[in-house]
Amino acid sequence: MKAGGPATILVVEDEMSGRQLLTEILGQNGYRVVEASGGREALRLLSDSVDPDVVLLDVLLPDLDGFHVCSAIRTDARTAHIPVIMLTSL
Repeated sequence: MKAGGPATILVVEDEMSGRQLLTEILGQNGYRVVEASGGREALRLLSDSVDPDVVLLDVLLPDLDGFHVCSAIRTDARTAHIPVIMLTSL
């Protein structure tokens, strides 16, 4: 966690109900939440301005699957340090 504020969590989930539930629970527990509904959006947010403390990443996404997104996060020197927690309903 970065000094001076709440931890930021990037939630990447295409199902709106699941994304809203995670956002609500995390927000109620003091976390700052940034949402992405797909893999491409998540990677765009990471490249633009979002510097999360952790990424909660759905495996099954409509555009890029979670494994591809995780691989992209790991191979980019700017984001390789960010912990990624993979989620799935399977």
